Amino acid sequence: MKTIRRLCGAFALIVGLTALGAVERVDYASTGSNVQRRRVETEQRGFEVVGYSFAAFGIVPALEWPAAENEIDGFRFNLFAGEHIDVYGFDLGVFGNFVKREVGGLQIAGLFNVVGESDGALQIAAACNYCKGDFGGVQVGAVNVTEKGRGLQLGLVNRANILYGVQIGVANFIDASSVRFFPLVNCAF
Repeated sequence: MKTIRRLCGAFALIVGLTALGAVERVDYASTGSNVQRRRVETEQRGFEVVGYSFAAFGIVPALEWPAAENEIDGFRFNLFAGEHIDVYGFDLGVFGNFVKREVGGLQIAGLFNVVGESDGALQIAAACNYCKGDFGGVQVGAVNVTEKGRGLQLGLVNRANILYGVQIGVANFIDASSVRFFPLVNCAF
């Protein structure tokens, strides 16, 4: 029993330190410089932020309030799936969540989370977490995939092209590492 407690404590410490190291921006408040920076980045990627909302509700991407061109700073609930440019705060989807650009905070879905980038997020999904850009935080799901990650991936299959962190799962892949595949635990720093 002591061994199990020690292993759980060590695991919690690793997760906590990894998550803290992954968070680069702590303040998601709408300060003038951050808003301007995000608007410029959004325009460069072809997205236009129409407005900001503290809450959102969606059934499918075509049936959601507010529209997909809005940034959500607070809470979003999706019955089947929802799609917005940015979501900061708590993102809950019965089946799935789509975020075109950036997510920050807690993202939970019954099946999948798909994001462009992350800046300090905890993603939890039964099936898959996918980040097509930079991911910073913790991914927990059956399959976790990111292009470039900082943090922890916990699942059956974990894949990252570049990773600064730890993978725990049955099959762990880091393409840009000297150890490209390793079962159970893989890491790169």
